[in-house]
Amino acid sequence: RGLGDVYKRQYSTTAEVFALNNFICAVLVYLCCATFTQLAMYGKVGDIVVRSRLYFLTGLGGLFCGLALSNQHSSLLLVAVVVPTILVSVGIYAKSLLLSVFIYSAGGFLLGFSSYLYLPWAAQQPTAGSWGELASVEGFMRHILRAEYGTFRLGMIVGSETAIERIWIYMKHTSEESGHLVFSILLLSLLLSV
Repeated sequence: RGLGDVYKRQYSTTAEVFALNNFICAVLVYLCCATFTQLAMYGKVGDIVVRSRLYFLTGLGGLFCGLALSNQHSSLLLVAVVVPTILVSVGIYAKSLLLSVFIYSAGGFLLGFSSYLYLPWAAQQPTAGSWGELASVEGFMRHILRAEYGTFRLGMIVGSETAIERIWIYMKHTSEESGHLVFSILLLSLLLSV
């Protein structure tokens, strides 16, 4: 088994959080532009077609806003601009659709943000390296608000792992995923640099 096989397996079986965040944000920008295009056509062509497209786009936009915020909190910087811009634009160019657009967007958002409903169930069987204690409301809110972000604290189950144990788990995982070559290469690099 070669090193390439290790990386192929790793990237074909896991979701990369930051790449996923980039994709979701790109989709949000696209949906925003597509919504503006439909708003520009509102009143000029068949209103029924444009109205149904606006409902679809804003519902899908709400879904991706929910997914974005449940995936990466930095997405808030984009969502905080896109949502008011779309709602104000709909209010200006298609005021009669504002309530319906808001309802479709809110429904989509709740569906996208509902991924957090999985966490209490997953918390019943915590594992080393999991996302912390999620069984209580306090632990659940700590996770949603990302309060555990910080050096040597991300992913710790409170009371069950020390920082040293967490570092050991990380090093073991890194070694296994690189075919046990990474630390040998690091040691060789250090020796050759002296």
